[in-house]
Amino acid sequence: NRLEEYIANKKNDGTAYNSLLRLCQRFTKRYRFSQRVPRATKLPQVVLAETKATSAKEFWEKFNDTTPSDITNEKAWMNTRVWEMYLTDLLK
Repeated sequence: NRLEEYIANKKNDGTAYNSLLRLCQRFTKRYRFSQRVPRATKLPQVVLAETKATSAKEFWEKFNDTTPSDITNEKAWMNTRVWEMYLTDLLK
């Protein structure tokens, strides 16, 4: 295949790697791809917790008269443990 031919035409594996890396970098620059470095989170944990609490508060203020058994996601997948919890707690 072409990759094997490309590598075979280089002096050694290190040269082949660096050459291929530069080729990929030029390709990504040409087509404006950006490198993304994974991060645990962009916001501090405290801010995330506050956001979660605020969202939950707003939800229950809006739907406080709705019973939990009426709040369902019909397309959600539930494993056996969740089904048991659903049937015992929400459908009382």
